[in-house]
Amino acid sequence: TGWRKEANGARDYHIGFVQWDGSTWVKHPTPVLPGTHPWERMQGHSLVGDQAVFYEPGPGNQPGTWHLWYNANSDTAVVIGHATSRDGIDWPAKERQAIRHSSWPHAGPATPSGPYHMDVLFRNGAYLFLGWMASPQQPARQGLWYSKVLSADGKAPGSFAVWHPLIYELNGVTWHDSGPATSASHQTGLFGATLEQDGQTAWLFYHGVRLEGSYPFASIGRARVDDLP
Repeated sequence: TGWRKEANGARDYHIGFVQWDGSTWVKHPTPVLPGTHPWERMQGHSLVGDQAVFYEPGPGNQPGTWHLWYNANSDTAVVIGHATSRDGIDWPAKERQAIRHSSWPHAGPATPSGPYHMDVLFRNGAYLFLGWMASPQQPARQGLWYSKVLSADGKAPGSFAVWHPLIYELNGVTWHDSGPATSASHQTGLFGATLEQDGQTAWLFYHGVRLEGSYPFASIGRARVDDLP
């Protein structure tokens, strides 16, 4: 979960977690991943969040590896961060890296790679990275997309090679399409996508934000996805 801490009027966003103790959810007392690298900090403050987590079992009875992917904001751009952990609590800064790719055809200076408001689904031996993708050159293509990635660190050949649309932002659906002006500034539109697999069926859940007058309203959408690889 995203962690927000205010100190002396400044806002720092860290990543923390809650754990079920058998009767209630208990919040871990401290953040487990504060932004420390330059690409994780904006104006001197930590700005990380919108994360997805996956546990990769080890061979036999050996311990496995926790993977965490998240959006990291700096003074110049938003990128994907990838961190690993042995226990899901300690995420060493030395084991974090930025995943940078240049395959998105409509990338801009502030959003060079993506996806954003992201999630990751492990399916059929590959990682499906999905989320919101900006398209300043072709606004009609802005929305929720996914791409197949062949290794957790995004470095395997063929990763991020092809992007597939899930839902376009400006598609006439009133509860997330308030027109190109507020979509371009990302005040309205699509946010927070996640994919869940139910047997052989995949479901996409996402947030939609619209304006009524000057007031934003949020909704949760659901769509069935039939053509995942």
